[in-house]
Amino acid sequence: MIPAHRRDAYAAGLTRRAAPGARLLMFGYGPEAFEDPISGVTADELRTRFAGWELTDVTPGTNPVPTFWFTLHRTADGAA
Repeated sequence: MIPAHRRDAYAAGLTRRAAPGARLLMFGYGPEAFEDPISGVTADELRTRFAGWELTDVTPGTNPVPTFWFTLHRTADGAA
């Protein structure tokens, strides 16, 4: 889990290193999985944090707590 205060830096660093056209498969716990809702991640958060990426798929996990597989695609020109 990436702490909330480090998520912008993580997304920016990954974006700097990813080639246009790259795909990212990310696993995350939903906010409902924790007592602290900030600890989970949502599709809306990923759309906001990952500028230059398109969220192309959200697949629910099969865990007993809410989990998701998120697929993001880096745009060809690197812009959202």
